[in-house]
Amino acid sequence: MKCVAIFAVAMVMVMMPESEALLNLLNGGGGNGGLLGGVLGNNGLLGGILGSNGLLGGLLGQNGLVGGLLGSNGLVGGVLGGNRQSVEASAMVLAKLNAGISDGVVTKAELGAALNLGGGDLDGILANIDLNVDAKIDLKELLDLEILVVLQGLLGLDLGNILGNLSNLGNLGNIGNLGNLGNVGNVGNLLGR
Repeated sequence: MKCVAIFAVAMVMVMMPESEALLNLLNGGGGNGGLLGGVLGNNGLLGGILGSNGLLGGLLGQNGLVGGLLGSNGLVGGVLGGNRQSVEASAMVLAKLNAGISDGVVTKAELGAALNLGGGDLDGILANIDLNVDAKIDLKELLDLEILVVLQGLLGLDLGNILGNLSNLGNLGNIGNLGNLGNVGNVGNLLGR
């Protein structure tokens, strides 16, 4: 009897305007526009986890913060997207760079040949890299350069425009914070009850 009474009270509470408004806030009335709307839809706060336009839109889509992880246009767009030629070109550059490493240094001429850059473009890049006394780039700097080459291939970025910003590589560590996206799984606990 107590169970029936509790169930009846719960049903009345769910049917109250406040409860209905809360449910609508959470799931958009079963549609796509609520706070949790678009978890399998399009337009909610977490919209586009399997959709396209939410905060994390495009995890399997195209246009969100991490859009294009398997798509084309997001933060890590094109990692498995359609930028095959760029990836192949980067692989060739890496092969040339690695072939030029013997004693942990590479000359300006070797670097220019590997990157297919010369003149002002190469000088502009080198101006942002600490050169040793003998005008050679040390192995650490070369590894940073290789990381950028890889990123160029994966992200489809313009290699010439990003190589000058080697000092900003430290910021790449923040990508590790994407691990916090695992907490999105807790949303399932809300939806499953």
